[in-house]
Amino acid sequence: MQTPQTRLAAFRDTLASQGLELRDDWVLGSDWTADAAARDALTLLARDDRPTAIVAASDEIAFGIQASARRLGLTLPDDLSIIGVDNHVLSNVLGLTTISQDVTAQGRAAAEMLLTIIEGRQPEQDRVLIPTELIIRESTTRH
Repeated sequence: MQTPQTRLAAFRDTLASQGLELRDDWVLGSDWTADAAARDALTLLARDDRPTAIVAASDEIAFGIQASARRLGLTLPDDLSIIGVDNHVLSNVLGLTTISQDVTAQGRAAAEMLLTIIEGRQPEQDRVLIPTELIIRESTTRH
């Protein structure tokens, strides 16, 4: 499964485990760029029944949503909370709450598994769990 679909499925499962449902009309299928997300989020954020919080599939997408919110006069986090994924180098400067991933550790684990396979051996495991960290910044609050 590709990363966007995996993240969306996990998000839906997590909401369901808490007795919550995700409205399909609030799910945006956007390119993974700030420009595309800004363009695609404008319509959603301009609605009277807009969400009060958005979980973006990446920090770059979150940056685009932040830009659209500002363009519409919405303030973060009072009118809208936004969280991203990746801990992009600009996330701290832009005050974005994010889920930090250790991409170096991810790459190292993938390379080690690949080298094991190239050497003709079976990896000890077919999946490796690399810890993540929630970094809370100014873009989120309780609604």
